[in-house]
Amino acid sequence: MSSSTEMREHVQRLFFYDRWANASLLQLMAGMDGVPETAVERMNHIIAALELWCSRCSGRGNPPTDLFAPGWTIEQSTQRLGRVHDDWTTLLAPLSDADLFAPVHWTRLDGGDYQALLRDITTQLPLHAAYHRGQLSLMLKDKLEEPLDLDYIFTTWQPAESTPV
Repeated sequence: MSSSTEMREHVQRLFFYDRWANASLLQLMAGMDGVPETAVERMNHIIAALELWCSRCSGRGNPPTDLFAPGWTIEQSTQRLGRVHDDWTTLLAPLSDADLFAPVHWTRLDGGDYQALLRDITTQLPLHAAYHRGQLSLMLKDKLEEPLDLDYIFTTWQPAESTPV
C-alpha cells in the first residue's frame, strides 16, 4: 500500500465494514416479528446520518430529511442504505490521502456554520453507526437467538496462513 492511498484505503475499509454491519442488522430485523418501532427509528437514524453527511461532503448541503425519525419501513431503509453506501463509495474512490485532510464546510440543521476534516467525518460515521448498533443489540436482545456479532474485526480476519487484507 503506497503512502498516497493508505488513509483512503483505511476509510474505504471502514465504510465496507459499516455497510456490511448495517445491512446485516437490517436483514436480521426484516426477518423478525414485532420489531419495536424505536429500533426501526434508530436504524433509520443511522442511514439518515449517512445521507446527510454524504450530501454535505459532496457539496450539496443538507438534504430534506428528518434525522431522528424519518419514518421509513425496513424495506425502504434497506434500499436507502444500499444507495447511500454506493454514493459514499463513488465519493471516496477518486480521493487521495491529501483530499481526506481537506476541510468540509457545512451549515448545521440549526443554522450554524461549521467545518471539519473529511478524514474526521469519515471516521465519525462508522463509529456513530457502531454506537447505535450497540443500542439496537440491546433493544432486540429478547428476539435474538444469539448475540449480534457485528464487530469490525469480523470483516478483516483470515486464517493465520493467509495474507492480511
